[in-house]
Amino acid sequence: MDITHYELSVDTIANPEVADIFRKRAMIMKEIRKTVESRRFVEVETPVLQGAAGGAEAGPFVTYHNSLGRDLYLRIATELHLKRMLVGGFEKVYEISRIFRNEGISTRQNLEFTTIEVFIKMSDADSVLGSANMLHMISSFKIVFRSSDYRLF
Repeated sequence: MDITHYELSVDTIANPEVADIFRKRAMIMKEIRKTVESRRFVEVETPVLQGAAGGAEAGPFVTYHNSLGRDLYLRIATELHLKRMLVGGFEKVYEISRIFRNEGISTRQNLEFTTIEVFIKMSDADSVLGSANMLHMISSFKIVFRSSDYRLF
């Protein structure tokens, strides 16, 4: 793993297009946040290490916490914690987060990936449609990478 990170740092110096990928991702994340926050959503961070695996059907990655003397699990979903934020008094929350799922790997499926989840307290059909429209706006972002056009979703 350390060799991969070392090669990546050299790669970003030797190949400007590799560094450009990181810059484009940063711009995309900034635009997503700006779009969601313009709708008065509050960005929150939920725990990455959890005492019990939950929120999805995937298998978790397990790690051991020396000081606590117990196993902890890398999160496989943010949904439960975000819903708790609504119960705790927030009206609209979202999180852009890394998710870790200990299952198969392929060109279409990775063990870790970034997601965005949005939740609205006491939402009705109109609220859900408003969120869907917001996500549709985000999905219309177009990226040019290696002379090809890509949509985010």
